[in-house]
Amino acid sequence: MKRILLSIALVVTLASSAYGAVTVNLYNESTKYEKTNPRTIKVFRRQPEGRELIKMGEIVVEGVTKWSDAEKQLKNKAGEIGADAVYVIDSLVDNIQFPVNIITVTGIAVKYKDSAATKAAIPYLAPYNSPNTGADEAEADEDS
Repeated sequence: MKRILLSIALVVTLASSAYGAVTVNLYNESTKYEKTNPRTIKVFRRQPEGRELIKMGEIVVEGVTKWSDAEKQLKNKAGEIGADAVYVIDSLVDNIQFPVNIITVTGIAVKYKDSAATKAAIPYLAPYNSPNTGADEAEADEDS
């Protein structure tokens, strides 16, 4: 009986850890981007070089048993916030539940500055115009 209960507990643990827990901490919650397709999002082992990036926030995936599951969760959450890519800043493989490894991965979701969606999402601030424009001064001249 004890073996059956242990086997059931192991199966439940494995099934639930395939999805894990995912948290997102956005650096700037006021800027919103359109969702992106998770299939187009790249996951890098380090910060990508050669393009200017906007760091959107951290994504933490905890409790998965395979790297492919962690990568899938990173891509899904990155897609929800509109990221173009994610680069990993920390990963941990914990084998406390031997023979099953539990993986925790932390990544930074980024948007490429040169993408069209980035330009559309950044609020445009018009230059400040003083209340006394040239038109007001011209009207005052006509009145005198």
